[in-house]
Amino acid sequence: MEYVMQERIRTSRIRVALKRVAQLCIGIGLAVCVLPTSMAQVPDAIMNASGPLSPSQQATLQQFVSGAIGDLQGADSKAAKNAGRQLIAPLNRRLTTRSFRNAYASILAPELQKVAGNDDLPIYARLTALNILGTLASDEILPILSQSLSSEFEAIRYNSALAYQRALEAIGEGRDTFADEHEASRSIVRKLHESMSGEKSPFVFGALISACGADPDSRYALLNICKGLQSQMKARYRNEAPSAMIGVYKNGLQTAMKRYISLLGQGGDLMEQEKALVQTGVMALQLAIVDGKRGAVTEMNRQAYADLVQGAENLIDVVCRLDSIPGVSQNQRKAVSMAFNAGNYQIAENSLKSFWLTPSGPVYGNRSFGFPVGSFDNLLDG
Repeated sequence: MEYVMQERIRTSRIRVALKRVAQLCIGIGLAVCVLPTSMAQVPDAIMNASGPLSPSQQATLQQFVSGAIGDLQGADSKAAKNAGRQLIAPLNRRLTTRSFRNAYASILAPELQKVAGNDDLPIYARLTALNILGTLASDEILPILSQSLSSEFEAIRYNSALAYQRALEAIGEGRDTFADEHEASRSIVRKLHESMSGEKSPFVFGALISACGADPDSRYALLNICKGLQSQMKARYRNEAPSAMIGVYKNGLQTAMKRYISLLGQGGDLMEQEKALVQTGVMALQLAIVDGKRGAVTEMNRQAYADLVQGAENLIDVVCRLDSIPGVSQNQRKAVSMAFNAGNYQIAENSLKSFWLTPSGPVYGNRSFGFPVGSFDNLLDG
């Protein structure tokens, strides 16, 4: 009973905190993303430069950045928001040259780094800087965002994840200035995955999953979404992550399912991704059952757990292609979720073992997966 009360109190506090952060981030996002072209102060001749900028053009661009950065750091919140709009305007303009974007990144990124990393500045200035860095999508932003993703402040970590997502989206749309797009995207996704395992905030973890899903390489993105979910579920199993994470795990499974279905339409070998999906789905079922047995499932979070179990069951069902296996009933396919929803956690565990994890069942019996019998017994302990 004491455990349940502690979980309720912790979940309530997290929800209140996340609501405040969400309101702040939404305001910042609107501030920096909606901009009439007329507000841009960089001359068209500079943004359309076909070659390296001349010294006078460099000086003009530096003067523009310095003025806007000064306003961004000031006490006037209205002027700071206008500065953010001015700085991001050239990046939202589609008809700018790579020469300009390279020059703009080299001048702007160091200034934004100073803002993003300055604890003495107002939070809206720091979040605006992070949002612009993501849209900048250049080599200069990677060490800055990496450092920000380790911040003690939840809002900073959240916006760092969003910035990474914008950078990956820019790569996919050809708007980036990375020297090596492939290596940059791999570096970003590795950092996102690294941050997932130790993240305590459901809000930030959800942003990390979303950012990872923006990787143009769908196969690599899917693998890292699965790895991130697995590391987080293991943390939850050890009571190192709050039960409020359960809803985010469910959303992560949905993201993985969408990626998988899109890959099916492209063809090619997906065995590595399918094995990761099956492992993740089984682990989600095992975690929900464990939490049910230890009293972590409450009236407050029961639906989130039910959604997680149903999503995991559906995921395994699709990957194992049960529709193509004769003699498999709907009751067998839904036995775990039905027992779990009824609060019969031991029966849910028995159903998992007696159907999905039997030697000849959909998981071990699928020779293409190559899972040794019994290898899923202790997934959460791994």
